[in-house]
Amino acid sequence: MYLDGEFEAKGTVRLSGAKIGGMLSCRGGKFYRPGGKALDAQNIETGGDVYLDEGFRAEGKVVLNSKRVSRKLF
Repeated sequence: MYLDGEFEAKGTVRLSGAKIGGMLSCRGGKFYRPGGKALDAQNIETGGDVYLDEGFRAEGKVVLNSKRVSRKLF
């Protein structure tokens, strides 16, 4: 799943309970929800890595509690 590069969200991005077959890439993505959750990824499962790097930006909370993720890169 790609939320990277030019991706920009105003409001909460909710992925809670998602099952992603491969990786979750938020490299360079912009997430805005000041005073709330910018990225809500509670209990996600991925078949690959999670990338929150290379210019990733969040104004608000990032919640990443995983059931199964092979690797998290921040």
